[in-house]
Amino acid sequence: MEECLPWLCQGDIFRSVPVLTPRVLSDASVIAVSVEVGPALLVTHGCALDKANQGVPRIERLNFLPLLAVEASRPDRQSLLRRGKLQPFEAFYLGDTPEIGESYCVLSEIYALPASYFQPIMQSFEAHPQAPDDAQDYLMATKNDSRIGRLIESGLALLLDKFNAYWTRRLPEGRDAD
Repeated sequence: MEECLPWLCQGDIFRSVPVLTPRVLSDASVIAVSVEVGPALLVTHGCALDKANQGVPRIERLNFLPLLAVEASRPDRQSLLRRGKLQPFEAFYLGDTPEIGESYCVLSEIYALPASYFQPIMQSFEAHPQAPDDAQDYLMATKNDSRIGRLIESGLALLLDKFNAYWTRRLPEGRDAD
């Protein structure tokens, strides 16, 4: 895990955001959604985060994956997750995350929050050592920003490969299914 950048990035880890969980009630004919506060991974692509219209963010929703405790899963699943490989495609292992513990997420549990929850603004970070040279403005949360870190580059690359493999069933070029 790396330190957060001042702007929002795909792969940012939030300590506490609203997490939407569908629940099947009684006879399975009624479905409700519960909202709890918990840890989540921001998975909205960077190019979608940084689009603006006359200095105003264009993004309306941010996509998240809730973080789940590895210890709550079956022992055989735990060892599979800890491998940190492309398979299983649907699950992404984050490892031991400060303040959260050993965690993973399931790609099929993606949900969206209104961007307005974070009261985003566009801001320039030209002087920041990790700012790209394109001199564009980046999306910054001014409210409810509970980020504690972000995925390292290799972790983000694996997550993107998993998204591709899970949703399209196409393996990244040059990669085996593990």
